[in-house]
Amino acid sequence: MWRLWKSRNEFLFQQIDRFPWKVAQKGEQEATEWVETTINDTANSHSTEQPNDRPSGRSKEWSPPPEGYLKCNFDSGYVQGRDYTSTCWIIRDSNGHVIHSGCAKLQQSYSALQAEALGFLHALQMVWIRGYRYVWFEGEN
Repeated sequence: MWRLWKSRNEFLFQQIDRFPWKVAQKGEQEATEWVETTINDTANSHSTEQPNDRPSGRSKEWSPPPEGYLKCNFDSGYVQGRDYTSTCWIIRDSNGHVIHSGCAKLQQSYSALQAEALGFLHALQMVWIRGYRYVWFEGEN
């Protein structure tokens, strides 16, 4: 679902058109990686292996929020000279189940950092409007 959502947003906000079969293939690859990692993490929690002993070079994976919290991941797109900032967010519970998600076109930004800040503010507002109060936020910048 994440890969479909991301592909949709790239199409809407950046006019990037991807082949559906490639999007599905990438989603399947990421789901397989998640399952393998979950199984390995469970096995490793009973061993003496340290977290820094994991193989390097893996892509960053979603990590759950603390117990009792929801997690809101957000990201914004900055393009120099564009008259708007694109942003998207997704709220999941500690099991990774999607609760809400959304996208928006926000005011123009003048740096990637400002775009992320605008996206964070928007995500915060969307979370607040929906009545969630124990939320862990994570952006990429």
